[in-house]
Amino acid sequence: MIIDTLSFLFLTYISLCSFIGFGILTNSILFKEKITKNIFNYFFLGLVFIIPFSIFYYIVIGNHQFINISILLVGFLIFVKKCKIYDARFIFFLTTLFFIGLLISKSHEDFSVYHFQHIVELSDGHIKFGLSNLDTRYFYSSIYSYVQALFKFYYFDYNLINIPSYIIFLSLIGYLYKEIERNNNNFINAFFLILIVFKFKRFSEFGYDYIGQFILIYLFSEFIYKKRLKSIILEAKLILIYTTTVMIKITNIYFLPFLIINLCFK
Repeated sequence: MIIDTLSFLFLTYISLCSFIGFGILTNSILFKEKITKNIFNYFFLGLVFIIPFSIFYYIVIGNHQFINISILLVGFLIFVKKCKIYDARFIFFLTTLFFIGLLISKSHEDFSVYHFQHIVELSDGHIKFGLSNLDTRYFYSSIYSYVQALFKFYYFDYNLINIPSYIIFLSLIGYLYKEIERNNNNFINAFFLILIVFKFKRFSEFGYDYIGQFILIYLFSEFIYKKRLKSIILEAKLILIYTTTVMIKITNIYFLPFLIINLCFK
């Protein structure tokens, strides 16, 4: 029991670092900017890579547990190579501090109705197309299920599939705290930090709606409230990360007018 719990903790930590590693990779390929002072910026940029990659991986290969863990380790190795030691320590502290919130939680109410079964269909090692024809409820499943399907590993089976959603929550907390520490927009960032920590005490309150909104909070703080859109690179990052929120949940398109107004009147 203790070994399983510790393994769960370290895999959550490795997963968070791995997504940051893929964000560093995405930045080096697309933007070639220097390492940001807030390491959690790379997590949200990592979603730009991992979501399309998970879909491509499924279409070409299917889903294999050995490849799944290899993908995770590649991102983690990139993180280890590029990050600073105090960033790694802070991420581990953050993961440990909020880990109890993951342990005592359950999935949101409709997760077992069709979301979980959709992940099972994606991770059984067989390539399938037109799953909505098998069950119309699959039409309402989030594309983020492809990312969750990457977290089917040997021994743990499906016990880790909620980690990808939870680390979005952790990364937003880490981002907001780092911005407050750097004395950037303290009021708005402190407001969001207190709100999400007290509001989302249990994982059962998460859903695909909320993880998309967590990303929107990040976009608002990082790009819109700061009024940082002074270059094409920043605009491209905003559009790419925003696109991931719409891919996760189509209802996040309601945020589009804010982006259009901001881009037109920057």
